[in-house]
Amino acid sequence: MNIEKCLKAYSDIFYHEMYGINHHINSKRLLEQQSIDFLNSYGMSDSEYRNTCFPIMERIFKFNPREIFDLRRESVSNLFCGSFNFFAYHSSPLFWKRTYEMIQNICKECKDCYIYIIEAECCEEDTDIAFKIKIPACFSWEKISCGGYITDVLFNMFQKNYFVFGDSGKWGRWCDYDNDIIDYEIFGFKLLNKSISDYKDFYSISYDEFREYNYIPNNLKVGFWNNIKKKQNDKIIYFYYKEDKKAQYQLKSIIDIFATLPLRKSAPLPANEIGVTYYIEYDKTNEVTTRYIILGPNNDVVEIAPNRFSLGWLIDEGVTLTTYTETHLIHYIDKEFFEDLWIKASNVI
Repeated sequence: MNIEKCLKAYSDIFYHEMYGINHHINSKRLLEQQSIDFLNSYGMSDSEYRNTCFPIMERIFKFNPREIFDLRRESVSNLFCGSFNFFAYHSSPLFWKRTYEMIQNICKECKDCYIYIIEAECCEEDTDIAFKIKIPACFSWEKISCGGYITDVLFNMFQKNYFVFGDSGKWGRWCDYDNDIIDYEIFGFKLLNKSISDYKDFYSISYDEFREYNYIPNNLKVGFWNNIKKKQNDKIIYFYYKEDKKAQYQLKSIIDIFATLPLRKSAPLPANEIGVTYYIEYDKTNEVTTRYIILGPNNDVVEIAPNRFSLGWLIDEGVTLTTYTETHLIHYIDKEFFEDLWIKASNVI
């Protein structure tokens, strides 16, 4: 991992171009310094990764971090070494306070000194910016989550895949957020101890609640969970979803997918159903969609509605929130994000 390249890649310019949330960044200089401090403290050199980290990784994972693991074509048995059992659930983002602290409990019981976070290199055109992070397992969430732009990307960003594991080699997480199915993780373990069982039960019991805790681009906001709950109670709410028929299964765990996905490569979907993302403004009081934006796979603007020619089919058809949640995995966003996107899309149209 090249620290200078990482700092250049993930900066305020990246945020502005990727998310249009430049106005959320209150202290550019502070966030830059926090990013530098985080990478200097926890980033691994190539030699440390090669000589210390990778040998541990090989005891847990069969899969090469330079290759793409595709759940539709690969067996999970090809991911973990033979002595490992596993469970799998919808999972996003990589860490938030509660899940990090549960991983710490696993580390304590397994006698891990460090938590390793290795980004799959296949997610990056320049492999030098693929994260290779080593965090002391005793460090608190408050200590490690103040890493400026870097922790915002590392702990929250979609379109990245990670291997997460401890130096004991007794457990590991494969976190896949770069696919067209669903954000998920597969957790492998040698022995189902209490802390791993608690982690498994948390995802199993809390799925319905947890599915609302999806990625929001900026984790610098205070009271993240409270903000999510508030958005669900607001009269006007904002969310997005990807239009892909393979993502429309109603699941309580990713394991339900295993039986439904083809073993061979599936036939391509029609062009208008691949990688299209809908951004929705919804009035909960009147149960109507009020505005929406459709972006294509390359972030090209397909449609905004209403417009001068039409109300838009989602508005015409009276699609309700119940229909959205039953047919898609929705991700809540804030009003500012939607408004920024609306302005940019309007200028393009």
